[in-house]
Amino acid sequence: MKSLRKIHKWLGLVLAIFLILFALSGIALNHRKAFSTIGISRSLLPNSYQYSNWNNGLIKGSFVFDNAILMYGGSGIWLTDSTLSTFEPFNKGLKNGADNRKISNIIKMPNGTVFTAGLYDLYARDNDEWRKIEITNFDDRITDITNKGDSLIVLSRSDIYLSLPPYLTYTKIQIQKPINYEKEVSLFKTIWNIHSGEIFGLAGKLVVDIVGGVFIVLAVTGILYTFLPKIIRRKKKRAKRIRTDIKLLNKSVKWHNKLGALFIVLMIIITITGSFLRPPLMIAVITKNISPIPFSTMDSENPWQDKLRAIRYDSTINKWIVSTSSGFFKLDSLDSTPKYIKKAPPISPMGINVFEELEKGKWLIASFSGAFIWDVEQDITYDYYTNKRVEKSKQARPVASCAVSGFSNKTVYGRVMFEYSKGATSSLTYPEMPKILEHLPMSLWNFALEVHVGRMYRGFIANNSFIFIFLSGVLSSILLVSGYYIYMKRSNKR
Repeated sequence: MKSLRKIHKWLGLVLAIFLILFALSGIALNHRKAFSTIGISRSLLPNSYQYSNWNNGLIKGSFVFDNAILMYGGSGIWLTDSTLSTFEPFNKGLKNGADNRKISNIIKMPNGTVFTAGLYDLYARDNDEWRKIEITNFDDRITDITNKGDSLIVLSRSDIYLSLPPYLTYTKIQIQKPINYEKEVSLFKTIWNIHSGEIFGLAGKLVVDIVGGVFIVLAVTGILYTFLPKIIRRKKKRAKRIRTDIKLLNKSVKWHNKLGALFIVLMIIITITGSFLRPPLMIAVITKNISPIPFSTMDSENPWQDKLRAIRYDSTINKWIVSTSSGFFKLDSLDSTPKYIKKAPPISPMGINVFEELEKGKWLIASFSGAFIWDVEQDITYDYYTNKRVEKSKQARPVASCAVSGFSNKTVYGRVMFEYSKGATSSLTYPEMPKILEHLPMSLWNFALEVHVGRMYRGFIANNSFIFIFLSGVLSSILLVSGYYIYMKRSNKR
């Protein structure tokens, strides 16, 4: 017991600050939309998080607007020219906040109306600003927008919304079940939703928020329990008042023990599930599927719940092509049965970033798994960089050496690929990124994610954040179990 108390004490002191940061960042991650207007200046963050050479998802795509060019991506829309000699913000009318200005696409309809989509809202260009379009009963994230003729298509993570001129009403379309559909969900996503509490909706997330608060209280009371006795002894020797300190110590011990014992099961569940969301434990669950937990948010009659990522219409085969977290599918019409495309290019589990038709029937498909040219009609895929044929669909690497986050071919510099870490890569000398973009804010949600998964600590602790997460999970489990064992032993003695 003496050794166990020492382990619990010193392990708790080492982990205390990290447990507090895990809890605070987890609460922020659980309520993305609520915190979407809050940003963190990149000037306050390590250099790797600052924009340099158009990196970190700054540019996702480009669009010809009148006689100018719009560049858009992770930090809104910017007005420039074909040589990128000027750069001005083009965000008037868009909601404030970096998270609200993550732009998925910009399109122009036959009647001349220009539409764009942020993470939560659809906008139309009206005079000199963007005007928000209300979609009735819409409560999801927008992943893409496109059009076929005068039909406007808004894709959420779960459904399609169709609108026709004058684009005032939007009809929700649920894509049908694919052939040989089995009601299964990703084991990785299930663990993720258990960890966040989203498996049981808002109520589940609030319970996890409370557990996060308990972690904070345990960390603070543990620190007080460790150092207050020494402070009390010193004050006693100097004949100073110690009544307040003794009361604080007693309350700290009381709440540390009671809350720890009451929430021990939930804390262990959250700790273990969190460990499986990063390598090496993630490798064991990332490709596995299971039946959804009954009555949970994942037990949905919609086979595409939280799976849709991008959509385009291919005129060479006269079919819709939809990119999902389960691969590519083609549809004869939006309400037809989708068919799985076996030889489609590999896509990173983090989703598709570029889906652009370079010429009729040939699409550029790019993600963190690399870039590919896809001839849909011939069902042939080529590696964009090597021009070598990809014989068959393969398991995508989550992050390849060329982790593509965006693409542009609307300027005088031709085809420009934007890699997440390296930035702009072009056969021509690409212009230097304007200084005004360097310190654009990072959304609070993204900042919280970097803290939560340990990437924010790179350079301070280790270069591999997954090792940090794995060790944190193991050590936190030891801390929780040892604390509960000590508490029960003492309770039994009394």
